[in-house]
Amino acid sequence: TESWFESMGHFIQLIHAIMCRYWLSSVSSHDKLLPFLGVAICWSQCCPDLVKGFQESWNKIVPHESIISVVCSISHTLSSEHQDYGMSKLKAYKLLKTIGAVGVAKDSELPAIAGMIRSYGVMCHGQAVQKDRDMPTFHPLDNLADVIQSLLSAGCVDKCVMRELVELRDICPEFVARCTVRILCEHPNVLSDSRFAGALRSGLLAATLSICAELGRQGIYILAPWRGVLGDDEEDDDDDESYYHSEELARGIVDQLYRIRLHHETHKVIPSMTLLNYRGLEDKWWYIFGDAKEYVCANCLGTFDREALKWCKG
Repeated sequence: TESWFESMGHFIQLIHAIMCRYWLSSVSSHDKLLPFLGVAICWSQCCPDLVKGFQESWNKIVPHESIISVVCSISHTLSSEHQDYGMSKLKAYKLLKTIGAVGVAKDSELPAIAGMIRSYGVMCHGQAVQKDRDMPTFHPLDNLADVIQSLLSAGCVDKCVMRELVELRDICPEFVARCTVRILCEHPNVLSDSRFAGALRSGLLAATLSICAELGRQGIYILAPWRGVLGDDEEDDDDDESYYHSEELARGIVDQLYRIRLHHETHKVIPSMTLLNYRGLEDKWWYIFGDAKEYVCANCLGTFDREALKWCKG
């Protein structure tokens, strides 16, 4: 109804005002608010009926920027300042997951974070068009990017998220590379077998290496986690990022793939992949794909070909 759309617009503005003043104390006590915001941030891209309703009933667009601003404030506080509010990192990440993992619509399997990534791509394209026409840009791209990064750190990662990122390879390549580093290499001493296998299957890893090669030739640096692919072992809970040369990131990703190449899921998917390559890393690629023909004994951790593995007594 018309009153619903009008009241919803005022509600978003109210939530924004409350968050600016009371921050986390108002969030943790309302467990339905965060999933609602996760859905609301995707309205513009995933709920055309709502977009039409706002235009016809309230004569306004979806309050997208206000929603993004609210979620950005919440996600930054949860990911970077949770200790200041007496909240554990585990609890903070659990709350973040309620934003990113909720379905964008009833009976939808598309998680909100995938909808946000899709929205980011559309906004990037729109911003490029506005720049070509010398028009001012109003989209809060940086805020939405920060929200997505926080949700990835909290564990909102699946094959759907990886596929959505691959789709943005030509639209916003630096953003794709930044997300890939956070998915695969944010914590260099805790590598995920399932994530590397998923990145190989979805084409995300290959797309990111291609991006790094292209941007590297242009001398472009990419924002990446402070404890990321270069193997900084310092214990630091801050969500710091620094700029790294694109080729440095590519080498770091390949190094991590080399470390995890014999783990179950990754080891299983590598033989089915087209041989990847990257200038200056030919030897490492040879070992990665060469070792894919070998199998690891679960008892002795020795490597064998398929036939010899049958006779290993561990």
